[in-house]
Amino acid sequence: LHLLCSTLRTSYVHAIICRPWMFCSARDATGAPVAKGVRMTSFVAVKDDLLNAGAEWVDEPVVNCRNMITSRTPDDLTPFCLAIIDAVMSRVTMD
Repeated sequence: LHLLCSTLRTSYVHAIICRPWMFCSARDATGAPVAKGVRMTSFVAVKDDLLNAGAEWVDEPVVNCRNMITSRTPDDLTPFCLAIIDAVMSRVTMD
C-alpha cells in the first residue's frame, strides 16, 4: 500500500481491472482513502467498497481519471488496453 501511495504522487499510469481494492485501503498523507473523489469503475461486487472509500463509481467499460485507469472485467480488455496505451503514449510525448 505504501508503494501505491508513493507512485500516485507521480505521473505514473496506474491500470486496474476488476477489483481495485488497494485503492480502497491505501491512504494519502491526510489519512483519506486514495480513491476519494476519483471517478472509477470495477467489477460490480466491488462497487460498495469504492463508494465507501469515497470514489465516484460508474458502470462503464473503462474510466480514466487522474493517473488511474480502471476497468470492469476481462470482457472490457480491448478498450482497457487501448486506454493504457493512450495514457502511456501521451506521457512519453510530454517528456
